[in-house]
Order: sequence, then structure tokens, then C-alpha cells
Amino acid sequence: MALIGACAIAYDKGMKREVESDYIPNWIVKGDFEGLELVV
Repeated sequence: MALIGACAIAYDKGMKREVESDYIPNWIVKGDFEGLELVV
């Protein structure tokens, strides 16, 4: 979780990701949760 948070902060600050990973998908880093349901 800490690494995802660091990637999200870096993205918000304008840094570009140069490595694609299934462990940290772009939609999480960018905060693009459209279409995903929240199940509690």
C-alpha cells in the first residue's frame, strides 16, 4: 500500500511512470475508479 501511495503522489506531482506493472496498475495510480463498485 505504501508503494501505491508513493506512486500516486509522484503522479500528482507530475512525474511519469516508465515501468508498467500488474502489481501497480495505472488506474490505481491515476485514481480512475470509474465503473468500479464499492462493496462494503
